[in-house]
Amino acid sequence: MSRILLFALVLAAGAQDPSPQWRNYTWGFLKVYPDRVELPQQEALRIQKLHLAHLTSLSDAGELLAAGPILTPGELRGVLIFRTNSVEKTRRMAESDPAVVNQRLVVELHPWMATPGIGEAFAAARRADPKYEVKMLRYQLAVLSKGSSWKTAPDIVDLEDHRRYVRRLGETGKLAASGRFTDSRDGGILVLNASSLDEARLLASADPFVKSGQFTFEILEWMCADGVMPGR
Repeated sequence: MSRILLFALVLAAGAQDPSPQWRNYTWGFLKVYPDRVELPQQEALRIQKLHLAHLTSLSDAGELLAAGPILTPGELRGVLIFRTNSVEKTRRMAESDPAVVNQRLVVELHPWMATPGIGEAFAAARRADPKYEVKMLRYQLAVLSKGSSWKTAPDIVDLEDHRRYVRRLGETGKLAASGRFTDSRDGGILVLNASSLDEARLLASADPFVKSGQFTFEILEWMCADGVMPGR
């Protein structure tokens, strides 16, 4: 848990990677394809089946560490976390997805420096038992973006307050993983273990960096397999 907490501090500070223990991944948002046309139910189900088979094959190959649907209504439909930090390599894999090829979904990719160990326990369980029964868990994603008072180098007082706050999140079991985007998007993701969406909003809004305007946030409900997130 301590690595998760320390990385959250790096996320907030916008600092460079302080240690080789932090992992570089690629984060993917799956979104509804613009102007997506309605298909007959049978055809839509066929593409969905191919989509899931594609994700399973990437997982079996060790390329895809996490995948799951976004339950919050809107254009976002899912999240993918890839082992590689090469966006171009990831793009080739993601855009070969039958749901992308058939213009059902579009993928938005970002390099993501985050908590190490994502997907490791899940992969080990599947290797140990070919009949492993996947259990899906609910998380809340706090998607952090530049706020109205964004600073490349935040005030040291705000940073220290944020550090104390994030440490408390981990100590109370509310933080499963965290990471920051390392491209022009800025911001990052906190994967929360809240009891509800309302609690997740309260947790995110109480962050001193959110209060100061360094970050703004959106809360999304997400499901992924048990054993994927290192903090749960």
